[in-house]
Amino acid sequence: MLRLVIWDLGDTLTTPPPDGQDKKPLHEYPEISLRPGVPEVLRTLQEQGYR
Repeated sequence: MLRLVIWDLGDTLTTPPPDGQDKKPLHEYPEISLRPGVPEVLRTLQEQGYR
C-alpha cells in the first residue's frame, strides 16, 4: 500500500529561482512561490491519509 508521496520542490511544487538553478536554500529566495493549486493538492492528499 502506498503510504507516502514525495516531491522535490524545485519546479514541481514551486516556481523556479530567478536564474533557474538552486544555488542556495529555497527559503532564501523571496520571489519563489508555490505553483497554483499546490496547497489544495497537498491538503487533499493529507485528508486521504498520505504524509
